[in-house]
Amino acid sequence: MKSENLVTGTILVLVGAAFLARNIGILPSIPWGNIVQLWPVLLVVFGLQVLFPKGPLSILPVLVLIAAVAFALFVMDDGRVRREPMRHSFTIEESLSEAVLRLDNLGVADLRLSAQIPEDDGTALEIEATDSRLARPYADVSADGIEYVLRETGNGVWLGRRDISRVSLALSPALLWNFDLHMGIGLGVLDLRDLQWQRVDIGTGIANLTLLLAESDQERTLDIAAGIGQVRLELPRTANVRAAVSSPSFLHNLERQGFSEHGGDYVSPGYNEDGAVTRIKIDSGIANIQVRWI
Repeated sequence: MKSENLVTGTILVLVGAAFLARNIGILPSIPWGNIVQLWPVLLVVFGLQVLFPKGPLSILPVLVLIAAVAFALFVMDDGRVRREPMRHSFTIEESLSEAVLRLDNLGVADLRLSAQIPEDDGTALEIEATDSRLARPYADVSADGIEYVLRETGNGVWLGRRDISRVSLALSPALLWNFDLHMGIGLGVLDLRDLQWQRVDIGTGIANLTLLLAESDQERTLDIAAGIGQVRLELPRTANVRAAVSSPSFLHNLERQGFSEHGGDYVSPGYNEDGAVTRIKIDSGIANIQVRWI
């Protein structure tokens, strides 16, 4: 079958299927605005049709067309769904001194984390999100302690820049925190300067994060695993930091930014191996690391 016949037939089938899905209630409406936004896909489809008129690859235009329509119908936000903001808080449990904050596989989030709760307030955590569809918060209490969890709801949210949901997390400085933060795309600012914390684990496909750290008299670990990572660190010059980075040195240039090489790792100007060390590990295929001394 000729490639142009495949494309024409696929368009007719998809249009008919969309109207049928609307008529029987599978789709509440056909999001024509989304489909119009994806009009450049037609150029791709016709280009593939010219390049591969015959043979096994002649199916490519059809696959691209089907993927684009599915994306428009089921993933993109058509702008008619009202975004309800979400606000939730948790009180400090009696005799609680430590807690874990876990982001459970959020698709994408512009994260703002800081200590904005007075120590005597009695609140452990306050969560604000611009879109309540992003995640569901709850507390998981066990014999090992308490975890505050923000879990993905599974609702698709279009990832256009203007539609990325911002999540603001205000934490109590009265608690000792550990963090497990897992996101498809991790953006934002983590201000840890006024918090007590021992461990931060960040797992994300793409990271664009700023982390603000202070000196500490306690051992701490910060572990970032990302496919592609852009990480900005703001550190006091007297901070006792040891950093291990998996990507080549020409990508992160830590030595040019005030660190020196020590035993295969990089150490800050104020490094003292006998003192309490903040250990930073960045495991990324491509890691662009910027350091600002404060």
